Amino acid sequence: MKTCPYCHCEIRVNELPHQGWTSSHRLCPECGGAFTVDRKTKQRQSVCLVVASFSLVFTLLLYFGDLYWLIPSVFTYLVLAWQIYQGNRKLIFVPYRPDPSRNKE
Repeated sequence: MKTCPYCHCEIRVNELPHQGWTSSHRLCPECGGAFTVDRKTKQRQSVCLVVASFSLVFTLLLYFGDLYWLIPSVFTYLVLAWQIYQGNRKLIFVPYRPDPSRNKE
């Protein structure tokens, strides 16, 4: 199980309430500390997003085109499932520190 970077209590990720669509952090249910995922997890998530985009394109080509696109479509979905599984295993929570440059107007 994943633990809070502040109080080290165990956290069930699927039970955490989301803080809204514009925020990228979560709050610990025990201590209330704000945390987010580490930089490597964000990089893995961006790679998953690229693979998911390819999966979508191959699926649309399969739907509107020919059966030729079935194997690339299935392959990209398998790669995406593997990436999500590996990414969830390597997920690390770090303390959330807002970027001060985003708050400047």
